[in-house]
Amino acid sequence: MLISDDKQFIFVHIEKTAGTSITSALQAHSIQFPTSKWASLQRNFGYPKDYRRFKFPMHCPLVTAQQQMPKERFDAYYKFAFVRNPWDRLVSEYNASIKKNRRARHRKIKAMANFGEYINYEIKRDKLHQHRMLLDQNGDIAVDKVGYFENLVDDYTAICTHLGLNNHLSKLNAFSHADYRSFYNDNTRQKVADHWATDISAFNYQF
Repeated sequence: MLISDDKQFIFVHIEKTAGTSITSALQAHSIQFPTSKWASLQRNFGYPKDYRRFKFPMHCPLVTAQQQMPKERFDAYYKFAFVRNPWDRLVSEYNASIKKNRRARHRKIKAMANFGEYINYEIKRDKLHQHRMLLDQNGDIAVDKVGYFENLVDDYTAICTHLGLNNHLSKLNAFSHADYRSFYNDNTRQKVADHWATDISAFNYQF
């Protein structure tokens, strides 16, 4: 998550939606949150109360900012995020996990027999729901702009124009893979359709 007092925005970083590139581009305008282990421990207890000293996780839901920020600032700041086709996003996460060996989760995924096993694993974890990242305390999607990974350049440019920012965006943390449709059979396609149905409906995606 990025929060800028200068440009008055909140960026919710959803995994595998070009968030690393966007963070790199906008970091200079954003609050530099603490990074220490002590700050992580304090966060577990909701401290410090000053949001400018709070250690927001990289992939942090919007509601956390709402809980930490003064209401008038949270309401006034321009809130945005990017989303991605759930079928494509799962392939991207799977592909990146295979190519990264730094974390135990990645090693676990690399050891799986196939993509179908990975889909079952993610369904059991019940994570990677994009709409959940954008909900406020009332359970409503509360961002001002939902950008689409599939329309990244145009949507990012529109956001930068609104905020008065340079729209240069570098391509970072990207791993190439074949067309996502080639990873699926009828069974795995339907499993994603069922489990991530809210994302698919909320953001108007199709296979």
